[in-house]
Amino acid sequence: MSSTSSPSPPCFNPGESPNISFSRPRAPSPYMKALLKYVDAVNQRDFEAMESVFDEALEHRILPKSLERPVLTKRLYGEYWRGVMALFERFEALKWD
Repeated sequence: MSSTSSPSPPCFNPGESPNISFSRPRAPSPYMKALLKYVDAVNQRDFEAMESVFDEALEHRILPKSLERPVLTKRLYGEYWRGVMALFERFEALKWD
């Protein structure tokens, strides 16, 4: 029996991303405004501002289900982020200017 293997998929290379030349629009959509507010809040560790962009119906699920992690509501997800960020001395999300 001969075995044939398919080639591995290419690895992700951010330098080859079609979004590498992204520039912030002059008139960002409401969704883009929310994203930029979120990124700024993450970088400033401003959890209230971060949570302000979350919908009241937010449900965050950690997969796979076999981990049996609870579904996080908006409030619980905010608490989760506080705990995660406490693990990092420095953390910065990329910003687009």
